Amino acid sequence: MEMTLPAATTRWWTRLWGGLVRPHGDRRWDVFLRATGFVGLIGIPVVEFVPASAPLVWLAVLSLPANSPLSPLLPTFFEPLIIEAAKWASVWSVTLVACAGYLYMEYLNWHVYVWVLNWDRLAGLRSRRSVRWGVRMFARSPFWMVVIFAFTPLPFWAGRALAILHRYPLRRFLLATAVG
Repeated sequence: MEMTLPAATTRWWTRLWGGLVRPHGDRRWDVFLRATGFVGLIGIPVVEFVPASAPLVWLAVLSLPANSPLSPLLPTFFEPLIIEAAKWASVWSVTLVACAGYLYMEYLNWHVYVWVLNWDRLAGLRSRRSVRWGVRMFARSPFWMVVIFAFTPLPFWAGRALAILHRYPLRRFLLATAVG
């Protein structure tokens, strides 16, 4: 006996599925939102079957907004989240999850900053003497500059902006960020 869904349920499911797969803007943001949703959905059965992984799933989910372009406006910092997660899970697993979440958001932040820094109305900022000086100083040792910005309390957005203005390769930037 073949089982069929009622027509109303089929139409509802078709509209839902169409809304999930239809492009809603820039492809990168669609991929980000869908990947984040997918990771969140995967976290549910992981926590259900391995309850000890709850701090790591919690850290992974909270690492996204804590490192997003809006992070200066949010009432949370990444470091206290890492410290709290380390109370409940092994240091190595916390390090790996935190680093993965951080690098994922840095990849996205890089693209947001490239887009913003290329706005025509910021041409004056890019051509300022102080910005050109900063890019020259960054160019002396770009890898270690990113490491220092990532490791210290210096504002990392400044290091990211200098890397982009210097046209530093994204892969090297992410590697230096991970080292920091």
